[in-house]
Amino acid sequence: MYYFKRYFLIIIITVLILLNLIPTPYFLVIPGQAINLSENITVENGEKDAKGQFLLTSTAIIKANLLLYIYGFLDPNIDLKNRDDEILLKMEQKDYINIMEKLMQESQMISKVVAL
Repeated sequence: MYYFKRYFLIIIITVLILLNLIPTPYFLVIPGQAINLSENITVENGEKDAKGQFLLTSTAIIKANLLLYIYGFLDPNIDLKNRDDEILLKMEQKDYINIMEKLMQESQMISKVVAL
């Protein structure tokens, strides 16, 4: 019985290591933190007791091996994205940087409009 448990444990560890080494064509998009910035940000002419919050949010994008793919498939909070479907991965770095700068400018303009 002792040898059975020992070999079973070795087999489980070996399978987990192999699952960790097998790549997939997927990325995991994982939600990150939502940090409350209300104490650090003041709005000019704003009400002190106004409803709402300033939150700094983040996400993480991780290349998925087979073990992470299974985890992402089972977790409803994680999105699986196929690498081949993502246009941004196929473009040149300077084009990517230009798109990100335009998105940042647009985000800043939207923030200014919303703050008015």
